[in-house]
Amino acid sequence: MHPDEVTVQEMKQALDNPQLGIKVLDVREPDEYAIAHIEGVPLLPLSQLAERFTELDPNQAYYLHCKMGGRSMQALQFLRQQGFKKSQERRRGITAGA
Repeated sequence: MHPDEVTVQEMKQALDNPQLGIKVLDVREPDEYAIAHIEGVPLLPLSQLAERFTELDPNQAYYLHCKMGGRSMQALQFLRQQGFKKSQERRRGITAGA
């Protein structure tokens, strides 16, 4: 596993334990989010990330996820270029399962 990746279990642990201080972001598009999403996980579509990344705290740890992993990796690379050093992504996305 790559150091920028988190497992399904790690993502669930972050969701179940807010005291860990890790926020999960969904980088899919609104139509996908409307079909199915994880309760409490905010949507920040990859297509809007360049315009909206300033809404995020660069010192915050984020786990990014999408459907299959491609967009979350793109989002992670973009955020890293903007100085977000504590972010990781759920590789292979939510379709990968446990």
